[in-house]
This record gives sequence, structure tokens and C-alpha cells, in this order.
Amino acid sequence: MKKVLLILSFIVPFCTSVINAQVIQITCNDTQYYIKKGKAESIVNIQQNPDHISEIIYADCDYTLDLNKMTSTFFSRSLGHIGSTIPITKINRNGNVFEIEVLDHGRLDSTNQYTVYIVVDLDNKTFTQLYYDLNNDQTIFYPTGKVAISIDNNL
Repeated sequence: MKKVLLILSFIVPFCTSVINAQVIQITCNDTQYYIKKGKAESIVNIQQNPDHISEIIYADCDYTLDLNKMTSTFFSRSLGHIGSTIPITKINRNGNVFEIEVLDHGRLDSTNQYTVYIVVDLDNKTFTQLYYDLNNDQTIFYPTGKVAISIDNNL
């Protein structure tokens, strides 16, 4: 009996981590960005008092958030088939809302690193990103328009 319990003590944690592994796949069709000078304290502050709002931008791109491997992969067809994979540094889950932090870098200057705060709401089908650009002293908020979100719990 002790041997069975010992074996189970090794197998059960492994099975639990595999069962809880999740990959969130997001396809975006359009986006918009809001810019606020300085470091904004909240998304509401940016949305209500932006210094600049872009037009709605066509964005044919995919995000793959692998919560097991702690990676975020971006691939854009609308930007000339570019892509990258960056590390996820933190995940908070509240029901079907995921708050995820990733460590990103500038497209033109890869030494410009910054934390991006991502919120994925599976029930409301929303995907937003927020980050502070230290070099330009501005906070940028990206809500997406039409998105398709799927989640795979069994990887």
C-alpha cells in the first residue's frame, strides 16, 4: 500500500499540471490605440482623457498565450508576416478573466524593454493591452475590436 501511495504522489501532481495547462488563442481583426502623456494610473483615465486616439486600424494578427510554457507568441499578417515570442512573467486568473504580464521590447530598438499588461476576458470576448513607454513618457492602451478567442485546456 505504501508503494502505491508513493507512486501516486509522483503521478498525481504531473497529471494535474497537464490537465491545467492552457493555451489561449486570439485572432484580432482590428484595434485602436489611446495615448496618455506620462504614466497613467488606470485604463479608465486613458479612455476618458486621452491625449490621442487613433482611427480604427486593420489588424490581421494572432496571439498565442501559452500559460503552461509561459510564452506569448505574436504573428501579424497585416504587418508583413512578422512575429515574435516573448516571456510571460505573471498570470492572475479571476474566473474567465486572465490578467497577464509579458516582457516585450521595441520593434525598432530591442533594448527598449517594457512590461505589457494584457487582459483577456473569455466571457465578454475582449482582449486589451496596456504599457508605459518610458522613452516617450506615455502610456498606451490597445483595446481590440472584433476578436476570436479560443482556449485549449488539454495540452
